[in-house]
Amino acid sequence: MTGRRITHLIPSLLVALAWVFDAQQTFISVFTDVEPMWHCKNPEDTICSFSSSPCNLEKNSWAWDSPTYSSVVSEWDLQCSAPALVPLPASAFFMGCLIGGLLVSTLADSIFGRKRWLFT
Repeated sequence: MTGRRITHLIPSLLVALAWVFDAQQTFISVFTDVEPMWHCKNPEDTICSFSSSPCNLEKNSWAWDSPTYSSVVSEWDLQCSAPALVPLPASAFFMGCLIGGLLVSTLADSIFGRKRWLFT
């Protein structure tokens, strides 16, 4: 009886392991879409120090605290763009997941078969 429980437990653990990678992909998009903190390059600049947003400042008077490639917002200069552009990369990622999931599942169930599709 114990051997049968272990044989049922192993596939369940493998399926649960697949969800870990899916969750990692979701959290990657959450962390890359955050707007990083910024600071004034010249602390004596009164206009820069009292500003709450870098949008109404000159580009060379402020800088990001983290590297520009750490966020999609800082890398593509989306901090002053339209509000709909900031969540666009995450929306495109999830739309690709939706279309890819529907396409792959349809092809696996109709043309290729699940086992052959898994190995391609």
